[in-house]
Amino acid sequence: MAQRFPVLELEGPGSVALSLEERYATLENVFVHQFFQLYRILGERLGWETANEIAGEVPESSIALIVDGYARKFGLEGQGAELLSKVLQAEFQAEGADVRVSGECTEHAELEVLCPFGAMLQSGRYADVKIEDGLCDRGCAVWMDRVGATVEPPVRAERLAWMGDGASRCHYRLTAAAADGP
Repeated sequence: MAQRFPVLELEGPGSVALSLEERYATLENVFVHQFFQLYRILGERLGWETANEIAGEVPESSIALIVDGYARKFGLEGQGAELLSKVLQAEFQAEGADVRVSGECTEHAELEVLCPFGAMLQSGRYADVKIEDGLCDRGCAVWMDRVGATVEPPVRAERLAWMGDGASRCHYRLTAAAADGP
């Protein structure tokens, strides 16, 4: 079995020793900055359509794995919208987001996500990086709906509000597919 990358203990010697919390908080900022900078370079060199296609394709590889993987890793239980909500909370928290949940059951759940990527879009620091379609539409909203198809019973995901439009949080409604029709 492949070994996971460990959280390395600081052995030094060094003149700076960040706590694990400081390391994580900084890593999150580095991760988001590198994402936007990478897609700025891709967009400038290959065009924004290609950059958005790549950004939308990156999370695709996780669709078949994420529900079972996170359920096992974090002991998540439930079915339908409840399970999808828990999986998405784990994913968003791992990405540095804060998630508010309401009405979580097998048939439906609602999530409000304070997303570090959405916050970066709102900051204006990357206004020249036209990656919203790949990042937020295909890479998040469409991805979430596709992950929902892998739970039992299948779940549809709908984005009701988006930080890219100025909302304070992205708002998603998860609904059992059978409850909302085909």
